[in-house]
Order: sequence, then structure tokens, then C-alpha cells
Amino acid sequence: MNSSAVSIQECISRNQAEGRGVLIPYLTAGYPDGETSLELMRLVADSGADILELGIPFSDPLADGPTIQRSSFR
Repeated sequence: MNSSAVSIQECISRNQAEGRGVLIPYLTAGYPDGETSLELMRLVADSGADILELGIPFSDPLADGPTIQRSSFR
């Protein structure tokens, strides 16, 4: 896992300079449970994700699509 913190813009600029895209997976925090969620975050980071978008479950996720809505209610 790369523990160096860089801004999103720095990450995008670096990847553009290297001629590659930016991989930004999304995970819902605590889905399906806390332990598995942490394992998935580590796995995503270790697998080469550039940025991880971490969603916080919300009781009324109307702006999210159906998949993210379902993960908020588990």
C-alpha cells in the first residue's frame, strides 16, 4: 500500500504526464461489514488504485444509484 498522501489534482496530473488514466474505485464504508470493508480498502489500495472514493452510508441516498442505495441499507 502506498501511504504517501498527494492531492487528487497531483495524482491526476502525474498520471496524465505518464500517459495513463486514473483508477478511482468506490466502496461503501461498512459494507458488507466493518472487518470486510477494511480488508477491501486494503486490497483496493494494494491492487493499484490511484484514489479510493469511500462512501458514508446515508439514510436517504436519493442522489445515488440503486446499487449504492442498496449498500447503504445493509
